Amino acid sequence: MKKLLSVMPAMLCIAFVVSSCQKDDLEEAAGANAALLQGEWKFMDMNSKSVVEIEEVEGSDSEKTVSNTNYNTTDNKGTVKFNGKQITATDIEYSIDAIIYAKYYVNNMFVTDLESPFAITLPKTSSISEFELVGTDSIYFSSGTVFGVGAGGQGQATIPSGSKYKIEGNKLIMTTKIAITDKDTIPGSPVTIVTSKTNGEAKMTFQKL
Repeated sequence: MKKLLSVMPAMLCIAFVVSSCQKDDLEEAAGANAALLQGEWKFMDMNSKSVVEIEEVEGSDSEKTVSNTNYNTTDNKGTVKFNGKQITATDIEYSIDAIIYAKYYVNNMFVTDLESPFAITLPKTSSISEFELVGTDSIYFSSGTVFGVGAGGQGQATIPSGSKYKIEGNKLIMTTKIAITDKDTIPGSPVTIVTSKTNGEAKMTFQKL
């Protein structure tokens, strides 16, 4: 069961769909949005909501946890700068102090509720990535961003990903949908198959400097 409880919420991997409209209108709106996006923005906070399901099947027996996490980052610091088609993140820092709430099942029968602390601090982390605007409200990062968190709270660039974005006055809000599925096979007799599915959303807010 410890394996199933060791999962931290996965962040910032998205499959996004852009709705279509007239090409000329799209290009004009995208150009206007691109101009507004340029410049330096202060990182204000991030909210992340995720549901993680992990199932371990060994022969005819199975164990499964379904966990829910909802947190807002604190002690937020750092900036991001959009320059042309490049985004530079400088000295991004934040802390997370939350609880993971989970339900534990054996052979698809509910056994108990579980809680596990989720507390980390992301140290100063910087990166440079290319980006591309898609349509009027989506942005694609070809080499990810610094907002991913690895084991032990270490910052790490995520895989190529995208976000929906909107600008409200002097605020930039980027929303990333989380949709990750992994499957591992562990040799043995019988073979153990571990499947994990993560779904959720991460919303980041920035303020224009």
